[in-house]
Amino acid sequence: MSEIRSTHAFTVRSYEIGPSQRVERGGHFLRWFQEAAYANSEWLGYDLDRYREMGVFWVLHEIDLQLVARPAFNERVDVTTWIAEMQRIKAWRQYEARDAAGRPLARCNATWVMIDPQSQRATRIPEIMFEEFTPNHEYILTARDWSPVDGDVHTFELPVGYFDEDEMAHVNHAVYLDWIEESARRAALAAHIAPPRFTRHRLRYHNAAFRGDRLRIDSAFAPINGEQHWQHTVWRGNTRLVSANGVSTENGTAT
Repeated sequence: MSEIRSTHAFTVRSYEIGPSQRVERGGHFLRWFQEAAYANSEWLGYDLDRYREMGVFWVLHEIDLQLVARPAFNERVDVTTWIAEMQRIKAWRQYEARDAAGRPLARCNATWVMIDPQSQRATRIPEIMFEEFTPNHEYILTARDWSPVDGDVHTFELPVGYFDEDEMAHVNHAVYLDWIEESARRAALAAHIAPPRFTRHRLRYHNAAFRGDRLRIDSAFAPINGEQHWQHTVWRGNTRLVSANGVSTENGTAT
């Protein structure tokens, strides 16, 4: 199979916009990207039923998300996605979101890991997928260095509820970004600065959270080279679940 790229259209719904009348949560882009990934995989012949029959499933290991512009209610969002590379247990999937006029909205490089759902451990990608998928080695984002953030740590605590779980019965990856952006807003409020409008996020997922867990998010920020840099860690007790970095403009507005 030579072509692995497909485009999927979404419409911004009323409950996806915030007080700015535009999409404010980075997590909504991750949800569109996840749906596009499922649709692309199904288009390639691998729907959820086939993965269940094979006894494997994909989970996210890392995302690098760049936010370029925020769509408004009822605007169309076209998400193009493809597989850039596959190696042993990992696949690097790319996403590009554009509006109806073709203007860029967001870009993302996501590292997915194949797991055995029973053991919840990483497992080799079935050989047939290497035979049928043809990665194009085209990456949408250039990797960047993330400077350590030396700032006051602000803590946000929260419980995990039933509706935070996904089909794997653990917290969905997009929910963590919702929590991280909420933690950042609270940290900004405590510091008497404008709420951040993020232009980039990097999240690394280390361990899963489950219903009934009580979590802590530590967030710190500092100005570096004209930008506001953020560093976040999501904890369950002494277990690190997610580590994240972010960038916003210093005055809290998106570029």
